[in-house]
Amino acid sequence: MKDEEKRERICRELSGKESLEFGKLQERTGIPDYTLRYLLGEMTREGRVERCGYQSGKKLYRLAKPENHRVCETERTGGIGPKELEKVKRWAKPGQTVRIWNPSGTLDDETGKIEKTKIKAVYPHLVVFENGQSATWAQIAMYCRNKRGFIS
Repeated sequence: MKDEEKRERICRELSGKESLEFGKLQERTGIPDYTLRYLLGEMTREGRVERCGYQSGKKLYRLAKPENHRVCETERTGGIGPKELEKVKRWAKPGQTVRIWNPSGTLDDETGKIEKTKIKAVYPHLVVFENGQSATWAQIAMYCRNKRGFIS
């Protein structure tokens, strides 16, 4: 069974019910424990499902209202549009701290490391950092999509 089919099965079980405990949801869908946890986590981040409390120490889940759906797959992995670039250009100002991959290590056998640096200058097609490296606006946009990541 593909992930999309499993997601549909989860949505079918949660539709029409106020909430459902994790164990009962697992019984009704037949999805293994670890897979169900993963899918519920993804669907919660997307805003399709929400945790709505506890019952006897077990998490309760329900379908989120459609207006609460935050992220769809095309927004997270799709192309970078003009609106997103404008938002990133407003965010990226000199002095803003970012994490960047520095491929030059201190020893010959080092491959590099992630380090914090600040934006030094902003130009029409790229951004220059205080450590001497630079990045394109597309790289900065991808960094903004995943704040826990780094610019490579």
